[in-house]
Amino acid sequence: MSLKQLRIQKGWSQEVLSEQSNISVRTLQRIENGKTANLTTLKALADALGVEVIQLTQPDTPIYNWSQSQKAFISHLIYFVVVMFSLIVINITSTQNHSWVWWVFLGWGLYLLFEGLEAFGVFNVLDSDDTSE
Repeated sequence: MSLKQLRIQKGWSQEVLSEQSNISVRTLQRIENGKTANLTTLKALADALGVEVIQLTQPDTPIYNWSQSQKAFISHLIYFVVVMFSLIVINITSTQNHSWVWWVFLGWGLYLLFEGLEAFGVFNVLDSDDTSE
């Protein structure tokens, strides 16, 4: 977590952190804007914030929060892959001379395509709410 995020999480202004760590406000501004700090400064800031120095030196990794519809789509996609693989194996090993599995693939695949486009906000095709009233 970044210095700024830790400071805000505590509800502190730069001035409060400056007083708690005995580091100038200008130095805090520089560090929060991406400048590197020496080990002494990082130790003082870590002590004031009650964290380990390593937390101040680790790069921020963005955390993506999946929506419920995106989670459902991923689940449906995994289910689709497993079932389609099974159906392809059944179709290939059966004694029939034609491939019926591609019709299942086409229908279900198109549905999944539209579900994915809706889940990731490209457009709403499957929305059951009628907003034209």
